[in-house]
Amino acid sequence: MDIDHYIRLVPSEHFNRPNFTEWLSVALRLGINCDELLDSFGRAFSIDNTVVRAVTTFLSEHMVSSGYESVGTAVGAQLDIIGEYVGVSRRLDFQPADGSSPVLDDRVFLTLIRARIVKNVWDGTMASIPALWATVFPDYILIIKDNQDMSIEMIVAGVETQLEQELIARGYTAPKPQGVRVNYSFPDSFVFGYDLNSSIIKGYDLGEWI
Repeated sequence: MDIDHYIRLVPSEHFNRPNFTEWLSVALRLGINCDELLDSFGRAFSIDNTVVRAVTTFLSEHMVSSGYESVGTAVGAQLDIIGEYVGVSRRLDFQPADGSSPVLDDRVFLTLIRARIVKNVWDGTMASIPALWATVFPDYILIIKDNQDMSIEMIVAGVETQLEQELIARGYTAPKPQGVRVNYSFPDSFVFGYDLNSSIIKGYDLGEWI
């Protein structure tokens, strides 16, 4: 909002009256302050754009609206509010085995929020899980095996911390079909892959079949 634009619209009867223009400027400034405050909410209560773009693309392909927009600046109390909105708490309902606090720091909590957003918009199909998983954990490989007995195997390679393994194993991250038992495993060696050589995937002599 440009105050000068509105001051120029004052009719000649009052234009040269400084008290009137000053009063109008103060009134307009109040509106500008409110506008700037509302605009700051979007920056304060926001999360990573990568997840939002991926989720938005997924939803657009399925003709569903997400309602999540972000620029990646939320911290602290803002993340707590976003977590409450999407349905996840910073405080875990278990004591991590590595002795760390059950109250998550911003980095891990943001990952948990991203994962919950993905779970909230999941369409319920097995085929869509890997793509959504990659929006939250692009560096971790997820392999899913359907045992055809109402159970599935989720093999997750590349997980770096014990806390992250626990969050995955306790169902905090990956979408899961209702009524299906999930068996998680975390290989501690390289995964075999053709024509690939990364920190997780290796070829013959180094990678192991899963």
